[in-house]
Amino acid sequence: MMPSTMPRNRKKYRYIAWAAAILLLLLWELAAHLVQREILIPRISRIVEEAYRLMVSPEMLAAIGITLGRIFLSFFLCLILTLVVGIPAGLWKPIEMALKPIETMARSVPTMGVILLAIIWLGSEGTPVFVSLLIIFPILYRSLVEGMNSIDVKMVVFHRIHQVPFFKRLRCFYLPSILPFLRAGSVTSLGLCFKVIIAAEVLSQPQYGIGTIFQIERSRLNTAGVMALCILLIALAALFESFVQRTGNGIPGSKQRRS
Repeated sequence: MMPSTMPRNRKKYRYIAWAAAILLLLLWELAAHLVQREILIPRISRIVEEAYRLMVSPEMLAAIGITLGRIFLSFFLCLILTLVVGIPAGLWKPIEMALKPIETMARSVPTMGVILLAIIWLGSEGTPVFVSLLIIFPILYRSLVEGMNSIDVKMVVFHRIHQVPFFKRLRCFYLPSILPFLRAGSVTSLGLCFKVIIAAEVLSQPQYGIGTIFQIERSRLNTAGVMALCILLIALAALFESFVQRTGNGIPGSKQRRS
């Protein structure tokens, strides 16, 4: 009986979500009508017009492509670095303790300070990727280490007794075991990656980037344009998070872990 009710519950919750979204739009339109100041609360129709204007602009399309390239580059560089550093740290406690000060420093450092230093060190073009890498690395690293620590010790001993080759253990045992933790950390860090990249672009002002377009629209006091850019970024972030959540399906053992 439970499986038959689950699809209906999901459909009901979907209707509730859509109803809440429509109510939010109606409240926004009502506030815009009452305030009558576009610089504070623009009408929804104005935001849609600005979104269309931006999307058909060649400069905006180039900015989207380059910003997405920076997001991809920083995220996958961080993912590779996490695997290279996090797996040994999860296997050997001394390595984890040796990396603890670096992890603490990366978690504690103010994002604004990192951006300003990166502008001095790397210039406007290299700042977004460097800052994003530094900010999201502790999240992915800690997720991977927590996953390694959760592995059943008896299974580790079993593989050692039977002398299973290390790379086979890594592919068939360790990676499927840590995948749920790594996927959860990836979803969190990817959303943060979007925000950090855009913030770094706004401050560093590279030649092309969504953050640069943000700064241009802000300097024109175009609130509708800024809102349109925010909605675009929300849609892109949702697509990327959905992609990351489905990435692990092809790795052996991932489906068994979820069941």
